[in-house]
Amino acid sequence: MKILTISTLVLAAALASAQTQRVSTFAIVFSGTDVSKALRAVSLRTGTGIVFASGKEKIPVSLDVTVTSAEEAVRCVASAAGLAYRKVGNIFVVAPPTAMRQALEPYAIRTTLTPEGRNADDLAPKLQDLLPHSTVRATGGRISMIGIAEDVILAQEIFKDLDKRLVEEAPSTDVVVLRRAPAAQIAPLVTGLYPALKVTPTSGEKGGGAIALAGPASQLASARATIEKLDVTMVSEEAGYRVYNLKYASAPDVVEFLKQAAPKVDAYA
Repeated sequence: MKILTISTLVLAAALASAQTQRVSTFAIVFSGTDVSKALRAVSLRTGTGIVFASGKEKIPVSLDVTVTSAEEAVRCVASAAGLAYRKVGNIFVVAPPTAMRQALEPYAIRTTLTPEGRNADDLAPKLQDLLPHSTVRATGGRISMIGIAEDVILAQEIFKDLDKRLVEEAPSTDVVVLRRAPAAQIAPLVTGLYPALKVTPTSGEKGGGAIALAGPASQLASARATIEKLDVTMVSEEAGYRVYNLKYASAPDVVEFLKQAAPKVDAYA
């Protein structure tokens, strides 16, 4: 197992200085210099706190660039050495990409995320993939996360979006009872409007019947509303229907136009 040692290059007067991140343009020139010494030089030049999580081997760095900030200098040195860096407050943590999670542990905080649906086991791996420098686990229907503050804030934003999407895409079912229109007549139209749903009609003895819906929860409410409207309008023997697949026009815009141009025609998007 590779044991990392944490070497703090500059942490005293640097943290108290207000000019840690704003320095004038300057050149950094190294030729075969060990990365730890290069980072120490950057720290002394910029007054910035740098923590380097290093292995036992030395990594030579050769650079000749002009930079305009402490972060740009750290980025150039880290990149030249094949290392990663993260900013934590006013400190830069530099480490091999595979060791960055361990290097950030002293600065990590813990938080718990509670999904709306029972999908913690599905969400946790997705968040872990998106936040490799944090530790994300599903525990008891919740998601436990350990990471630096920046990653925690990002995780909360991503979590809301992923959780909402999984809830909306979760398979669900519904049954709509028809009072007037034949189920066999409405079902093909609903299938055309909602291809992601499985639509199963059940005809009644004297018309009507019911339509069973199965598919993403986000589409069930809209499909139900459409069926209920069709149940009222598709009762005349002269009534007909047709599904149009639009290539360029916006479906809601076309529906709004038809409502004004042909008020006797019921259109759905």
